[in-house]
Amino acid sequence: MASLPILNVLEKSQVSPPRATVDTRLLPLTFFDISWLPFSPVHNLFFYEFPITKTHSVEKCTLDFNDLTRNHPRDCDKFYPLIPILGHASKVCDYVKIPIFSFQVTFFPDCGISIGMINHHCLGDASNRFRFLMAWTSIARSRTDESFLAKGDFPLYDRVMKYPKLDEIYLNKAKLETLSQEYKPKFIKTRLVPAVPSNYFDSCLATCGAMAKTSVLVEKDGFVTAAKLLGDCLHKKLNDKDGILKDAAACTDFGWGKPKKHEAVGIDYEKGISMSTSKESNEDLEIGICHSVAEMEAFIPIFNGGLEEFI
Repeated sequence: MASLPILNVLEKSQVSPPRATVDTRLLPLTFFDISWLPFSPVHNLFFYEFPITKTHSVEKCTLDFNDLTRNHPRDCDKFYPLIPILGHASKVCDYVKIPIFSFQVTFFPDCGISIGMINHHCLGDASNRFRFLMAWTSIARSRTDESFLAKGDFPLYDRVMKYPKLDEIYLNKAKLETLSQEYKPKFIKTRLVPAVPSNYFDSCLATCGAMAKTSVLVEKDGFVTAAKLLGDCLHKKLNDKDGILKDAAACTDFGWGKPKKHEAVGIDYEKGISMSTSKESNEDLEIGICHSVAEMEAFIPIFNGGLEEFI
């Protein structure tokens, strides 16, 4: 059994807005949020080839930085020490308190750093996370918040409760079941009528699925057929209005350059896949999957062989 990595905690702190700068505000959950209550938190990990000395939570680690950032199979358990622990929900009087966001910076001596983020999905969708990163990196690069504040592109927290019955239905559903693995969430802020502003801070997602006869899917090329059907469905739904995620790597440049590697940690227990913008080109995608060792050894030659047909 491999030994656990040595990780020394150097600093921990809580970050909150300066006093008297924000009002106390309660944001009611809408049917967009409630569906995500039973889900596990979202984990994102960014690797940079540049050291840093101080942040929210700084830890020192003995893991192999170069091994973690290469494009080859790696043990999923190696990534989890680099992600902060969010904590569990707790009952407080007549409500439930759910931790929603935390981040951790880990220093790899003589190599670089990683920034691990974890958030409850009710906090917001991927576009919200990257808008937060855009604000953070903009301020870090310019060493002032003047440029960011001048743009006036602030989060919109307004909640208009026009469908209370729908909210109630989704809340009851969230207690009983989770989202089917047959569907993939997609961003719909710009597709609603009227459109939701792009800076709306919430989980504004819907599902995208495809239908096919069982007899077709159980054939020899059934898996390929299913992938093509889902791909066609996504292609019809997605357009340039989702561009905020197309330049995700640029949103994570603190002034040290784009991250060497981005990992969506957690797909091992969620049985999903991850997709992120390539560092080399915004037109390319990096796709992450998770299998057992035996499954991965069988998958790699099949995948590479399939790629050769299109190269």
